[in-house]
Amino acid sequence: MEYKILSSLMKILIALLFFALSMVAGQCSDIFPEAFDAINKEDAQLALRFEKLCDVILGHGNAIVAYSGGTDSALLAFLASELLDRCLCITFDSFLISNSERESALAFARKNKLEHRIVNFEALDHEPIRENHPDRCYHCKTQLLEVLQDILRNENLDIVLEGSNTDDLGEYRPGRKAVEEQGVESPYLEAGLCKSDIRKLSKHLGLETWNHPAMACLATRFPYNSQLTIVGLARVGKAEFILRDLGYRNVRVRVHDHLARIELGQDEEIDIIKLREIIPYFKALGFRQVTLDLEGYRTGNFDEQ
Repeated sequence: MEYKILSSLMKILIALLFFALSMVAGQCSDIFPEAFDAINKEDAQLALRFEKLCDVILGHGNAIVAYSGGTDSALLAFLASELLDRCLCITFDSFLISNSERESALAFARKNKLEHRIVNFEALDHEPIRENHPDRCYHCKTQLLEVLQDILRNENLDIVLEGSNTDDLGEYRPGRKAVEEQGVESPYLEAGLCKSDIRKLSKHLGLETWNHPAMACLATRFPYNSQLTIVGLARVGKAEFILRDLGYRNVRVRVHDHLARIELGQDEEIDIIKLREIIPYFKALGFRQVTLDLEGYRTGNFDEQ
């Protein structure tokens, strides 16, 4: 008798579980049916996290998305724009962002019909940013998020969303403190998504940003406590454009006074003879020496020091 009761209760619980999952899945599968089915067939656990992500975004209400155009923010902007009644995507224009990154953000927004606004940000007007203090990112993020909170109130929207993922938690990210202080939400963290998850979801959804190389503001190319200037930042942006024009994708040009230290992705095929072609162009930009870092590209390079 007791066995039959327990068996019946288990059946009821299993039925309720499947019903709950189907209700959540409907939010994803109804709006992105082909992508959801493909994700579910390839990785059922990722499909569950995708369901959770959609649920999290819907639960926050109409939103502003901090949108840079990179892989993380592009997916978040796309999903929020599809799921919510209104999503306003804000891109900050400053000397800390390269021209190519800005153009990429604009192109993605146009293609996917995002409600998109560009806001000018005079980053170098702020002393902790200009002097490139070790907590520069905290001060920069604080300034940016305060602007977004002002826009939020003026537009009568509910929440600011940003694209931190679980991989970011293991790195030196002083800007994370600003996100928490400003009451900004991070849907990827709530859904337990890492960078590779975001790339897979983006690919299944047909977003060209799925394999974009990781980007970071141009200030990260300079050692801490070295003053940032408009000329210096523009020079780095042009130098990295030259390398990408040669076909390299994951590139960083780290600056040590008049020396340029080039980092290329671990999977890049490096042709030293071809790479030497950049030397006169780099010298025309004002670099006296041009070197190749044999350790290759790695995030947070100056944090190691």
